[in-house]
Amino acid sequence: MAVDGRPEADAYDAPMAGWWLPVSLAASVLADQGLKALAVGRLGPLDRPREITLGPALRIRPVPASSTFAGRLGAAPALLVAAWAGCLAVLLLAAAMGGAGSALAQAGWGAALGGALGNLIDVVARGRVVDYVDVRWWPAFNLADVAIVAGIVVGLAAH
Repeated sequence: MAVDGRPEADAYDAPMAGWWLPVSLAASVLADQGLKALAVGRLGPLDRPREITLGPALRIRPVPASSTFAGRLGAAPALLVAAWAGCLAVLLLAAAMGGAGSALAQAGWGAALGGALGNLIDVVARGRVVDYVDVRWWPAFNLADVAIVAGIVVGLAAH
């Protein structure tokens, strides 16, 4: 409790809380695209990649995603861009109106949208998503996929 009897503000809900969504979105996209560029640049083209083996269960190698959920549905890249922009607009509007949840929730939503944008950039630029983490017993994935899943979990849990 503050001295005046009101509850103290949560550190995450400071006046700059509205910046968490765009900052986490940008961080997710930049990290994802940077790691994909590093994987493709250092480990070779997607049709002939080299790999780094890290123990018996983990390989780092750039691989084209064999199919994406949107690809299986036959969604054109323009439709994916429009859907992503619509989600962003809804979250930014909700954040501006105070309905996007706590700053932590906004950071989660931003990370999820940033991950989606990272994969969307791949689809538009390369025609397919680049994955690079291969745990052998699970389909290969990338940082964008992790940001999407973790961002949604954090966004829902912190809302």
